[in-house]
Amino acid sequence: MAALRMRMAIGTCGFCSTKALRKVWREKAADCCHFWTITEWKDITSVKAFAGEDYEKAVYYPEDEGILLEFEERVIHTETFIVK
Repeated sequence: MAALRMRMAIGTCGFCSTKALRKVWREKAADCCHFWTITEWKDITSVKAFAGEDYEKAVYYPEDEGILLEFEERVIHTETFIVK
């Protein structure tokens, strides 16, 4: 639970000053938990304002060291559609 609390408080703090919708997904495994930080942005310009021109490069925080076991180099950008 400490890792989840950290992700919810400190780990998503960089997004707090943005208008992005933020979610953290967690999958419990036998010996660890996997976390995905999910954000929804207005447009790619908003993503670049947060992440920089290399907006596919993952953004990490000093607090992630010692808690996260893996550090993905790249992020995945997808489109979201509302189904009615």
